[in-house]
Amino acid sequence: MPAPQFLAIPADSRQPPRCVDGRPDSDSQLGPQMLGGSLLPIFITAAFTNSPFTADFVTARARRLTSAGFTLGVHRGSHTHADNSDCGFADQLKLIVQKSGLYPPDNILITGNALVTLLTSLGAAAENLAGDHEESICYVNSVPLTTFDTLAANRAGWQAFNLDLWAVLEQTACLGVNPDYAAKAALALYQATEYVLVESRGQPALPVTRV
Repeated sequence: MPAPQFLAIPADSRQPPRCVDGRPDSDSQLGPQMLGGSLLPIFITAAFTNSPFTADFVTARARRLTSAGFTLGVHRGSHTHADNSDCGFADQLKLIVQKSGLYPPDNILITGNALVTLLTSLGAAAENLAGDHEESICYVNSVPLTTFDTLAANRAGWQAFNLDLWAVLEQTACLGVNPDYAAKAALALYQATEYVLVESRGQPALPVTRV
């Protein structure tokens, strides 16, 4: 069966970023997609500077992003409970980072719902994603000012993970991260997230398509 076509729509990096998650939120503003929304550029900055990933670190970098004109974005979902936000990147951050080999997992001192709640307290828009994961493909999109139309894909009966690499590079540059490092780190974390959320649960690896 051929891979489904990437459904491109316009996006501006100043819109609230979404997670790479393929589940829908009917009220979504459909901004660019990064792991955990705003969590990815902030975490990559911690890894690049070898800084502990703490509430204070997250707060300082989030404020730097907003000062530069970026809007913050995160998500929760149908399976939110207790310490879990239902954002796989936030909830499983230590496992994902351990799999990526990018950064010492013990340096991660905030995860899950506490991490998502911190960003919302700083003004992040929070999507509320519905249903279960049924992603069949992973996209890596490098075309500036575009993103994947998650709502249209769900209406057509399928889901995809999508990483807007161009948006990651724009926001990490604002935080002082070397672009080559940012790209490699984003892809390593994306691959590790797919493994933790898909393959480690006994499902076959998803194909990856670059756009």
